[in-house]
Amino acid sequence: MICHTPFRGLAFLSFLLYAGVLAPCRHSDVIAQEKGSKAKQPTVSRGFPRAPQPLILRLEAMAQKYKEPFESELALLDRELREVLREMNRKGMDAVELFVAPSGAESRLSLALTARNFVPVSAGPWDKQDVLSFQALGDGPVYLNLSLLQRMLKPLASYRSKVLTRLNEPSLSIESWNVTWEKSSGQSVRFEGRFEAGEAVIHPVIFLKNKKAASELEIKADGQEITQALARGTFPLAPLKILGGQFSTSKSVLEFFGKQ
Repeated sequence: MICHTPFRGLAFLSFLLYAGVLAPCRHSDVIAQEKGSKAKQPTVSRGFPRAPQPLILRLEAMAQKYKEPFESELALLDRELREVLREMNRKGMDAVELFVAPSGAESRLSLALTARNFVPVSAGPWDKQDVLSFQALGDGPVYLNLSLLQRMLKPLASYRSKVLTRLNEPSLSIESWNVTWEKSSGQSVRFEGRFEAGEAVIHPVIFLKNKKAASELEIKADGQEITQALARGTFPLAPLKILGGQFSTSKSVLEFFGKQ
């Protein structure tokens, strides 16, 4: 009994030491494994994907009394615009507003479409949906391919025709339009034009607003090539002179479309 007691005591002490050392090691291993498994697990978003915001109609001044005809055709316009943006991969432009406001005389109205969160989509050396070609050196002409704008104008022109049919007031007309693309940074590009024979005609001018600018800068096309430019759906933008210095129209437009 005297011989076995020390042996049992030492064995028991060794067991305690072994268990005491092993337990923390196992615990730390478990923590490390949990951290590793958490790191490997993909991050799961807690929220659901945000649905596109519906087209918002804003009637100003005298346009308020024509609310019903404008609202009745709005859902179709919304669907057609969404389809255009989907086909042309413009998923970021999810906040679209349509403003109806007086234009000049009391019997004239204008349509103004604003699409926010514009995100340039690159498709090579330049964005073929927006910038067709430009001179790499100097401040030469920039040619804008207006395919995205033209696609958006088709449902807008159709919407105008249907609203006028519902209004059935020969004295009332909707003659002008403008489309604005805005970035989240505050930059924007605005195009404008008129409706002629039921079609939207683009004027050879754009309005550009930079981050720090308080107002838009009007950029007109080169007058010598307006007819040819409109015929092919593009127009050249010549440099401007502001306060005695030359303003690079080419650079500003390319920066907006992500081609610095």
